[in-house]
Amino acid sequence: MAKQQPLVSDEQWRQFLLPGDILLYDSSGFVSWWIKFKTWDDTSHAEVYLGEGKSAGSRGPSEGINTYDLRTEDLAYVLRPNVPFDLARMEAFHNSCIGQGYDLWGLIKVFYLNKQGDTNKAYCSEHVARMCREENGGPGLFNPKFDCDEVTPGMLKCSPRVDLWSVKDVQAVAQEARALAA
Repeated sequence: MAKQQPLVSDEQWRQFLLPGDILLYDSSGFVSWWIKFKTWDDTSHAEVYLGEGKSAGSRGPSEGINTYDLRTEDLAYVLRPNVPFDLARMEAFHNSCIGQGYDLWGLIKVFYLNKQGDTNKAYCSEHVARMCREENGGPGLFNPKFDCDEVTPGMLKCSPRVDLWSVKDVQAVAQEARALAA
């Protein structure tokens, strides 16, 4: 069976993305299915775009927190901060976390036990929420008293401090750019 063409090409994504954008993915696989099922959302992974084809994230138990090459496969939404933020401070916080593990046990604790996970590990949306705290230079997505250990990828879409762009929005922007260039 031939692989389906993506709705938005890598090049279209790269032209659209700005440093500081929060990337939400609709990934497949058992863990992704489980996250979507438990959160009643269509996303299962989150990262922050740093620019120049790099993103900050925590990509699972075998990889943990690191700076990765931008992955556009399964990218479903872009959350663009609509308030000022300091990307350099966000990236400095991220860099201080590189090498920490993925908090799979913390993810399970949040979903099943309503308890906090490990403080020196983070799952994807927890790391993104911590990067986005105002004290780390971010746009402050949630109340500072709200525990980042409880943030799921879908919850990031609920912040009034971001504008949500879907795959269809990016398609429309790309079509408009092509029309203007013609």
